[in-house]
Amino acid sequence: MLPQFNVLSRLVSGCLAALLVVTLLAGGEAQALKLDETFASASESYLSSVLKDYAKESQDTYGSSLKKAQKLVNGLAEDLEEAADPDVKASDRASILTSINQSETALADLAVAFNDLATDTEAFDSQLQASVEDLLQRVKGDVRTQLSQNEDNFKAIAAALTNLATNAAQADEENLSTLLGGVSENITSLNTAFDLGSKALKALKQ
Repeated sequence: MLPQFNVLSRLVSGCLAALLVVTLLAGGEAQALKLDETFASASESYLSSVLKDYAKESQDTYGSSLKKAQKLVNGLAEDLEEAADPDVKASDRASILTSINQSETALADLAVAFNDLATDTEAFDSQLQASVEDLLQRVKGDVRTQLSQNEDNFKAIAAALTNLATNAAQADEENLSTLLGGVSENITSLNTAFDLGSKALKALKQ
């Protein structure tokens, strides 16, 4: 076999190996879902996770404060009705009113507890917003750069394959030797593009 064909054979072997890597990296679940479905699924998973943490941290405080509030409000309503009863003794009314007055502290403390929950919720909302904005900055920055590089690599692969298609269409008995150099050059370009594409895709998976 001519040396030129030995070189071409090695180039083709490298080309096929790189193609296999790209196929494996781009395959699997990534091909099974459309991009918008993938993003939607990831967004829902992320929100579900962070909201679950928020709910878990808030639930105990809310539940405990709610029970206290219900008990105090119900007791206050009963005491007020009883104190307003014209038939109640004056001494009993005075005692009930004292009890009503003393409930002020407990009610005020509960109001503080619910205000604290509101403050915590506002802080959580701000942190969530900051997290989303940080993700957006990453998409606009490093991630976008990587995707742009992938776009360039894929275009380079497509161009090399287009050139090889042209070479294949032009091949005949008279121009085989001349065509061989162009084919080798295009396969070298293809191998380079495959290598860059594989590395870029691996970087995105890290």
